[in-house]
Amino acid sequence: VVIHYINKTINEFNEYGTVEYLFKDLAKYWSEMKGYALAFQFNPSAIMSDGDFDEMHTLLGDAPVLPNAPLDEVDSYKSKLIQARDILQRAFGFSQVNTQNW
Repeated sequence: VVIHYINKTINEFNEYGTVEYLFKDLAKYWSEMKGYALAFQFNPSAIMSDGDFDEMHTLLGDAPVLPNAPLDEVDSYKSKLIQARDILQRAFGFSQVNTQNW
């Protein structure tokens, strides 16, 4: 679910400046992503290491970069989301095809 919302957040960033972009969708997808990602800390049988959990949350941040920020900041944040997705892919053994941004 976290990977799904990472992908939805990236897609919403990619729609910025078009009629498809909706700020309410960006806020929804980002908050769903962050909320589900926080749930990993409560699993007593966690597969993800504490280090990966911490790194993933550092990459996700405490708030999204807003699309009207300078383009390099938006691109950097999207790259961080992909890095967080890669952490989840490795931790849970998902294939690339199941995690890619489609």
